[in-house]
Amino acid sequence: MRLIIIDDHELFGGGLEQLLLADDPSLNIVRVISLDAGIAAITEQEPFDLVLLDLHIPPSTGPDTLNSLMQSFPALPVVILTASDSFQDMEACMKLGAMGYITKAIPPDQMLHALREIWAGKSFISSGLKASNFAAPKESNEFESSLERYNLTPRHKQIVRLIVEGDSNKDIANKLYIAEGTVKIHVSALLKNLGIDRRTQIASRLMTH
Repeated sequence: MRLIIIDDHELFGGGLEQLLLADDPSLNIVRVISLDAGIAAITEQEPFDLVLLDLHIPPSTGPDTLNSLMQSFPALPVVILTASDSFQDMEACMKLGAMGYITKAIPPDQMLHALREIWAGKSFISSGLKASNFAAPKESNEFESSLERYNLTPRHKQIVRLIVEGDSNKDIANKLYIAEGTVKIHVSALLKNLGIDRRTQIASRLMTH
């Protein structure tokens, strides 16, 4: 798995890199200290599977930082790492499409747990920031409702939509800025979840159940 850490606090960023590699030496991690450098790396290097983004990094601050990144890479999975425990910041970031919101005060073991949850396709919000009046936007049409019935992860929903549109694994990898091998893993998990053998059956399964 390829990750990029975008954080201008070198002590935190370096410590996080060491923590992740100690837990999984197979990770391929790139670390940069500015948003511009992060955008350049994502544009020029091999696809990344996940972005770990500091919320307050020049030249942007707060949710504007995430918005700046997602304007260039709207489908790239991004996790917010921040010192901000503001509910408003968290709500704004999750509505913009962040996969998780992790405060930097979290203990190392909980940080690893949070990232494992996100790697598994789930979302994660640091404890103390969740509130009953916060909910992700809900899809309204019949196709989206059928996705909800199968409890698909956000990433799997993205991939299903692209498969139904006729995209190949390579096309999906390019659009989501992830490796083609990662797409294959997701597709295999999708087929198992839906109880079918071929990707060509996905649309009919969703529309008839």
